[in-house]
Amino acid sequence: MSRNSLDRARRLWEALARVPVTFPGPGNVAVVVSPESWLCPPGWTGVVTLDGAALVTVPDADLAEPLRDALLAGRMDPSPLPARLAVRDVLGPATLAYLDAGDFAPAHTGTRVERLPAGHPDIDALAAATGERDAGESAVEEISSAVWVLRDGRDVVAAAGYRPWLDTAARTCPS
Repeated sequence: MSRNSLDRARRLWEALARVPVTFPGPGNVAVVVSPESWLCPPGWTGVVTLDGAALVTVPDADLAEPLRDALLAGRMDPSPLPARLAVRDVLGPATLAYLDAGDFAPAHTGTRVERLPAGHPDIDALAAATGERDAGESAVEEISSAVWVLRDGRDVVAAAGYRPWLDTAARTCPS
């Protein structure tokens, strides 16, 4: 990823923290108290790692130091956190992908991709078929862009779209 894209990604996550914070450099952790963080669901702890650094939001100040210590001990890898801390539940991990526009190269495999408007009944049917948890995790029902779909016969079996985030980025919503 280019330095420009990395800097834009850092600024995005800093804004989503919803409190003043600077994404740290490689090997460091920034932990801030932010009950209103958009890095995670309300009341949760959010961890984002980029380029060997972690930005963490916690809903309560008592969580800040233990999380910082656990992430530093694990070399910024959040996966061992449940073994080191009292964790009630885990959502993720999610893989984040950033791409400079000039580096985008579409893959053409002969598969026909169809474009549908957000909220199309066939997309609602896909969400219903995947179940409440998977549909919620994919956020397919939150898509505000057009939706690109693949079909098996008449049924939509895959969908992708996005919704803007902070006028800077878009959250993709694959299903």
